[in-house]
Amino acid sequence: MEVFPHAVAVVLSGTLRPSLTDKHIWRRGVLTQQGVEQERLTSPDLVDAALAALAGLYALEGNACWLGLPDEGVIVLPCLEAALPLRFPKAASGSGSTPLRPGDKVVG
Repeated sequence: MEVFPHAVAVVLSGTLRPSLTDKHIWRRGVLTQQGVEQERLTSPDLVDAALAALAGLYALEGNACWLGLPDEGVIVLPCLEAALPLRFPKAASGSGSTPLRPGDKVVG
């Protein structure tokens, strides 16, 4: 299974990262919204690994889609393909959104 941590964070938050927010701070915020404890996430690599693990949980629960060409490679996103918007909205700094959580059924 291949994931792209930035894409996972965008899908889970429902918005693009605010342009003035550090990517790892924003990704930690997404993990916090998902209820992930961060005591052991002591590096950016571990934050990205936690996002990958969340994508895996969604996939195990049947709430994931795969994008790409199977012969070349695909990435897994934590939502159903029908729920993917053509574009994600930009987020203002400090803006909140209702995050998706493992087990949520996405209706598209």
